[in-house]
Amino acid sequence: MTKTIFMTGATGFLGRRFARELAEIKAVNLLLLVRPRSGGKPEDRLADIALDRPGVRAVPGDIADTSVVADLSGLDPVDEFWHIAGLTEFHESKRPQLEQVNVEGVRHALALAERWKVSRFFHISTAYVAGICDGPVPEDGLLPNPVFRNPYEETKYRGEQLVRNSTLPWTVIRPSILMGDSVTGESYSDKMAYGVCKVYHSLAEWVQREEPDGTAAGTRRYRVCGCGDAAKNCVCIDDAVRLMLAVRERGAICKTYHCCHSQPTNMAELHAAVTRAAESPFLSLDPQPVADADRKQRFVDKGVRVYEPYMTLSDPPFQLVNVLTIAPGFRPAPMNQELLGRLFNVYIGDLRRKKHGANDTSLNLCRFDAVKKYGAFALAYNSMSRQFDAFYCDGVDGYLAYAMVDRTAMMVGDPVADKPDAILAEFVNWCDRQNHRVCALQIGHATATALRALGCCVNKIGIETSVDVRRFDLDLRGKEYQEIRNSRNVAQRLNITVREQPLAERSRAELQSLFADWLDRKKNKQELHLLLRPPSLAPEPSVRHFLAEYQGRLIAAVFFTPIYCDGRATGYYADIERYNNNNNIPTRLNWMKLIQFEAAKTFQQEGGVERIALGMSPLSCVGESEFNDNPELTALFEQLFEESELYAFKGIATHKRRYPCLDEHPVYIATRTPTAADEILDLLKGVGLLGENGAQQSASLVREARGGPRDGEP
Repeated sequence: MTKTIFMTGATGFLGRRFARELAEIKAVNLLLLVRPRSGGKPEDRLADIALDRPGVRAVPGDIADTSVVADLSGLDPVDEFWHIAGLTEFHESKRPQLEQVNVEGVRHALALAERWKVSRFFHISTAYVAGICDGPVPEDGLLPNPVFRNPYEETKYRGEQLVRNSTLPWTVIRPSILMGDSVTGESYSDKMAYGVCKVYHSLAEWVQREEPDGTAAGTRRYRVCGCGDAAKNCVCIDDAVRLMLAVRERGAICKTYHCCHSQPTNMAELHAAVTRAAESPFLSLDPQPVADADRKQRFVDKGVRVYEPYMTLSDPPFQLVNVLTIAPGFRPAPMNQELLGRLFNVYIGDLRRKKHGANDTSLNLCRFDAVKKYGAFALAYNSMSRQFDAFYCDGVDGYLAYAMVDRTAMMVGDPVADKPDAILAEFVNWCDRQNHRVCALQIGHATATALRALGCCVNKIGIETSVDVRRFDLDLRGKEYQEIRNSRNVAQRLNITVREQPLAERSRAELQSLFADWLDRKKNKQELHLLLRPPSLAPEPSVRHFLAEYQGRLIAAVFFTPIYCDGRATGYYADIERYNNNNNIPTRLNWMKLIQFEAAKTFQQEGGVERIALGMSPLSCVGESEFNDNPELTALFEQLFEESELYAFKGIATHKRRYPCLDEHPVYIATRTPTAADEILDLLKGVGLLGENGAQQSASLVREARGGPRDGEP
């Protein structure tokens, strides 16, 4: 029988992760209460939650709003209510907002649940309703008259009181300090431990800006108020969600469950992990204030002040009797230095990417529906990456992906839309109004033709290659399969295994080591962007991972992103290919072709998959084209293909043409200016091919594109 679940807080740290899990449960209709942004749709707030199945719906509203009860009373019958929404602020100045969300919001949730006569009401409280105490803190019941650290604890206490005093079939869950995912390290929080981590990171960047040689780290010390032996109870978000699901399935009515760790860490361990991740060894824990503090010390003091009661006082022990009754195997990931390091490294990495404008390559799943409908080309899936903005226009279903590099709007791939010509015309007009240069990369023939009609100059930029899975001979007979056949035989002889495997089953460190080894072999020792996307360890819908292993070690990996036609994956793009040559294997074999063979075999046996796209061979065969609006640009491309030190263009083309069952088609570049010199330089910068000598390379390329001599030429 299908159940309808209503949930608040779906866009928060805990709520979005839990909503994802509920969305995967069969026979569940999921209603998610969200506050729409001004002028936006409710679904826009749910980019990170899979909404691509029937029965999941965003409901506009604010649980803290006094009108929400009347507005939602007529909603379809609800069986189960999860109240997760809450405000986590510690400043006294935030008391009115905390009262409205953490107390009145609970009151409104209870009123709705009573009107709907729900069969279960689950309330997410906090372990810190216990306030400052020695413990142990019981699960059932609230401590009388606790001493609170801040208005957050007080308002959460009063909210839980309302739940306990209601006549509903309630169940309360009390998380302690929530951390990121224990496997991926991902976090969407900037509170508690992450709030402190952000202060450490900001100070480290300040110091590094003033003393880039690192001398300040050895000459100046800064103090963070805290006691090293103060116990801290931290639980990873995936463990918290796992317990919530267990409580939903087996938890009792009128019971409370502490979502806490049986083996707390302490401030010294947390501080050590944060200082390593933030590169701030000049920070030390000290409960005593600093006399005559300088600007940096005052910055630290102000940044961590609201957290000081947690950093100086130990968390009490929290009883877990009820938890172990329903989930005797509940053992949260141990908060050791390995896990803490992973959590804070990921968080700091995210901060750096956001702060310094580096490409955020995570996916905006609000675009996924359009990709499934109109994304019949290799780059369509990657157009969901947040390194791209999405251009929309009235009357068109779908979008066009682009990224700004200086003044150039870099459009990548074809439009993901039902009316590509219309959105292209609007995009070019918009760029003209904004005084942006236009550069469309790796576009197909139809898009090239449309842009040419809009006044753009079009040239061939390479060829896209794909393997026809339907014609692929799994017995590997004939000369064209010789290299794959040899690699398969070597793999069988050496017990090398290739299989499809979720990334969650491998350690993050193992995968990152493979990526680092691959980068170390490259001439350009960094991940590229725009036309390529660095590998993501986060779960991504419909992406498939094939991994090769030798003697227990991960040796190679290929990530396949789906290519859709009318909502069905009819192909896959070998988007990420990584391998390590330093593997002690006594003979050579072609890792990529070995993995591609296993993937082709899997896809052929499943049926419905027509091709594996191998991507573009940049600058290959550019002289053989019906579009050659800029002959000088074509000549430059041909010269770069033959002798460039920027990238192994020729080697890539040679490698791809040795695959069997090939299909090839040309792809193009379109620009608004005839010479395209500035656009090409912006392209190289955006992709990441201009390194330390980028300025010199840029000047040389500009002169050549404009008909002048290269550096070193008369």
